[in-house]
Amino acid sequence: MRDPYNDGTYLRCNRQWHQEDSPYKAGLVMEMVRRIGLNFRTCVDVGCGAGLVTSVLAKTFREKQFYGFDISKDAARFWSGNSTDNLTYSMQSIFDVDEDFDLVLCLDVFEHVDDYVGFLRQLRRRGSKFIFNIPLDMSAVKLLTGGLRFVREEVGHLHYFNAYTAVETLKYAGYEIEDSFLSAKFRRTMPRNIRQAIMLAPRMLTSLLGDRLSALLTGGYSLVVSASSAAKG
Repeated sequence: MRDPYNDGTYLRCNRQWHQEDSPYKAGLVMEMVRRIGLNFRTCVDVGCGAGLVTSVLAKTFREKQFYGFDISKDAARFWSGNSTDNLTYSMQSIFDVDEDFDLVLCLDVFEHVDDYVGFLRQLRRRGSKFIFNIPLDMSAVKLLTGGLRFVREEVGHLHYFNAYTAVETLKYAGYEIEDSFLSAKFRRTMPRNIRQAIMLAPRMLTSLLGDRLSALLTGGYSLVVSASSAAKG
């Protein structure tokens, strides 16, 4: 069976494994931690990829212990350059270890997973608090222009969400939503390709109508969600 995260396919399309976006994503976690006043001792980044997001957070919260889990040997090649003394990387699934964590990060992950609902239900047993970042691929522009093909082929998304379906998916999988906010990536990062560059002006204009409408029309947003497990079973 094809394994794009270990056979070099994903790496060829994403040479830096999205490390250019890591400070931005780490900032989303820090913003949510501040918003909800979250205190934690241990934090695990599930599907940590190149590990730079985890590293930025570990350097910010020096008194906390961080763990990064990923099953990709292609991503693991970046870990040595992103190490810090309060961070441990593991090339295995989080479900292979019998350990709970105070905070579980799941940033741009479950849209890549075949059985994403089963994954989310199993993940609930691994933590007390959860922070998700969910790309909102379901926009009018992507539907009308065939943009979902690029999302699938270049960044490996198997499932596509808007703000409503993202929240309802988490609820269906047994999470209690505590807080959420929309993040416009196009406002905080440079365009990564010609398509993003072309869409920058329309996205900036439609964002004047409000983020929720803009996310539905022209996209470029993710939903950051804080949640807890509604039940451990």
